Formats: sequence, structure tokens, C-alpha cells
Amino acid sequence: MLYKSVISERKAMLMLQLTLMAKKSRISAPKLQKALVGISRICESHLATYKVLKHYHSRIASGKQDLQSQRCFYMGDFRDLFFQ
Repeated sequence: MLYKSVISERKAMLMLQLTLMAKKSRISAPKLQKALVGISRICESHLATYKVLKHYHSRIASGKQDLQSQRCFYMGDFRDLFFQ
């Protein structure tokens, strides 16, 4: 029985460590993949899928925001060219 509780405790600690790693907003793709593979191996594939979706959602949102800010910048340049 002690063996099972030690394994369960180690699994919980590893899961927490991998989850915290995957939550970081500036994590590189290889490190994220390593964390998600670890989460999947612990039989928490639904959590790994959720983390992947959340990561790509934030990347799409930041890319969209970057494009919108660039568009406003360029629109200002075009206004200066045509309406002088």
C-alpha cells in the first residue's frame, strides 16, 4: 500500500511540474511539446489537449493583435501620403 501512495504522490508532483511548465506564456514549442508528451504519458491526455488549444489560441490572439496594430500604423502613413 505504501508503494502505491508513493507512486501516486510522485505522479501528482510530476503532473504539477509539467502543468506549470505548459502554463508559461513564453514557453518555446519544443519545451511545450515535451511537457505535453509527459502529461499524456501520465494518462491525462484531455489536459494535454486543453493546453495545446489554449497555447494556440493565445498565439492566434497575439498575432491578430499584432496585425491590427500594424494596420493602424500603415493606415496613418497612407493618410499622410494622400491627404497633405
